[in-house]
Amino acid sequence: MKNKFDLTHSWLEMISTAKTVYGFATLVAILFAMTCGSVAQADDVLIFYNSDSKLAISRHDGALITHNSELLAKRIKSINPELNVRLEPIASFQEVPNILSSVTDKIRGVVFVGHGNSDVYALNNQNRLGGSEMAELMQLLPREKVADRLTFYFLGCQMAKEGTNNFQRRFTERVMLQLPLDRRVGIDVIAHTSMSAYKSFNDPNFIHSASYKSGLGRWAEKITQNKGFVWPNLSFLMATSGAAAVSGMDHASMLQVGGAALAAVFAKAYLEGGISKYGTQLTSTTEVKQSIASLLRTSFQADQCQAVFKLRSL
Repeated sequence: MKNKFDLTHSWLEMISTAKTVYGFATLVAILFAMTCGSVAQADDVLIFYNSDSKLAISRHDGALITHNSELLAKRIKSINPELNVRLEPIASFQEVPNILSSVTDKIRGVVFVGHGNSDVYALNNQNRLGGSEMAELMQLLPREKVADRLTFYFLGCQMAKEGTNNFQRRFTERVMLQLPLDRRVGIDVIAHTSMSAYKSFNDPNFIHSASYKSGLGRWAEKITQNKGFVWPNLSFLMATSGAAAVSGMDHASMLQVGGAALAAVFAKAYLEGGISKYGTQLTSTTEVKQSIASLLRTSFQADQCQAVFKLRSL
């Protein structure tokens, strides 16, 4: 039978062992936290959009751009709740340097919501920049404030228009030149191949995906980019209203105009319904063409370390 001293000694051993186990677990937790700490921090995503309604490019531009920006902020937040998405309304590009230089957290994404074409991005009627100029503006972001991964997203029409040395390509090339080789792999640039809208953030439905992949979507896209659909529609109205006959247009010409108008109507309907959902993502080594929703998910997805950090409380 053990005496009182032996029992006390046994209890002390158990307590010592428990402290050792607890201490080891605490050490593991601290090391894990140190490893994931930089990832688990709330990196910022900045969303810039026009705030001056007097300079708005279109009549409903002010409300629409703000609405799009708010929807996009929610979308990115749903993809990665760890991110701190900041809406940054600006009236001029001159405001951007101050915002970039004053950031306190690491920047994980920079987004511009506005208007564009294959050559320029337009904030409003008095502010527009080409791809290289926009890259120069981004150079003002302090290097030490750039996260390990950085996504640029331009929500604007035709900024990644195919077959040209477009805005996206010029921007990407310039940005990459400004960075050391080891940092370029963490940069990606997303832009729309054609029209853009707030529905772009959502996944395309089966019909949109099938028609785009079959080639019909690209056909509609090319008609819209190269021809537009305003004039063919007017021509179609002329042909069907009898105005064409008065102007001496023959039967073959009427069929040609009618066919072009029908194709343009299809292109317009497709653009409004589906093709605006597609875009291009450029990195230093690859080019990916996919729906904007898929590209955003890939770019802003939560890091695996964050996922573990959120699921298991240490």
